[in-house]
Amino acid sequence: MIKKGCLFLILTSQLSGCVFPELSSSPVYITNAAEPIKKSQSKQIFVLPEAIPVTSPDFEKIKLRVPKAPLVQTIQQQIESLILETGNQLTDRTGIAQTDQMIRSEILQVSPNLTALIPSSDYMIYPRINVEPLTSRFEQGYQYKGRKGELQSVPTTCFYAQTVKVTAHIYDVKADKEIAAVDMIGKQTATITPKVPTHRCPMSQAHQQAMIVNAARKAVLYHKNDVANYIKPVGPVLQLRKTDNGDSYLVKIALGTSNNVKAKMEIEFSRLKQGKAYKLGVGYIINNPDAIQPNYAWVTVKKELAQHIQRGDMAAPIYDICTNNLAPECMFESYTNLTQMEETAL
Repeated sequence: MIKKGCLFLILTSQLSGCVFPELSSSPVYITNAAEPIKKSQSKQIFVLPEAIPVTSPDFEKIKLRVPKAPLVQTIQQQIESLILETGNQLTDRTGIAQTDQMIRSEILQVSPNLTALIPSSDYMIYPRINVEPLTSRFEQGYQYKGRKGELQSVPTTCFYAQTVKVTAHIYDVKADKEIAAVDMIGKQTATITPKVPTHRCPMSQAHQQAMIVNAARKAVLYHKNDVANYIKPVGPVLQLRKTDNGDSYLVKIALGTSNNVKAKMEIEFSRLKQGKAYKLGVGYIINNPDAIQPNYAWVTVKKELAQHIQRGDMAAPIYDICTNNLAPECMFESYTNLTQMEETAL
């Protein structure tokens, strides 16, 4: 009789017996890629915090409501968490003598010398923050009669939306140049029923500050895959095998737990031609602890892809928060309706 846990693995990974892949499959000969890649090492990444976290033209109107320290800290924490998720490391700030302001000044130069300022870093991420003015909409309360003649009341309501845009500037420190600027937009909504109905829809400073911080957090959370694509690890294809009891194929890649690779993670395969990567297809990390080791992992792929795989082809994870993260935000399709804050009084 097959154990329940093993049955699940058969259905999801097309492996039988809950055994190590090599023991349930046979090797398949594959040719060597003309341009084999080398496994990327863990990168040292420096996160440069924003100095003045507002570049909105309406800054003078809202500057007193912008929580500078919490806003910068929230974005810093989200980006640092992303870096660790991709298997990279944070640059140790104790080894950097230069102040953040000196680094900000340097990147404004025509030919910045980042290597001299942060020599231990491979990349630098500089998030620039733009807090947009709070928008509001007023709906007057009213009464109506129900089906049985009873009087129903709809209260006066104020609807609010706070948007924050974070642009992550990504620098290749060794090359002393910017390689990407990723725009990330987050929105926090709120619905409030004021005690005293008024078309002005006022909001407390503390409430708006909380909305700003939440919008910034969502901006990074929902677009972090776009940033991860520039710093994600890559590894070569090592081996191809075919399962003994079916038509499933397994690819061994030089990425493992040391690169924060996890079960069921989607893996993209590509081939280099004259230095440019061409996509071959995707597979999924097998949902079996024995199939994921520190320096390698096994990926299940379809026959169509297996027929084109070569030793040395490039494998890279595709980061999807809602595939590998049980965050409450993933339970909803639209982040604009998440965590609506409600107050009964201002």
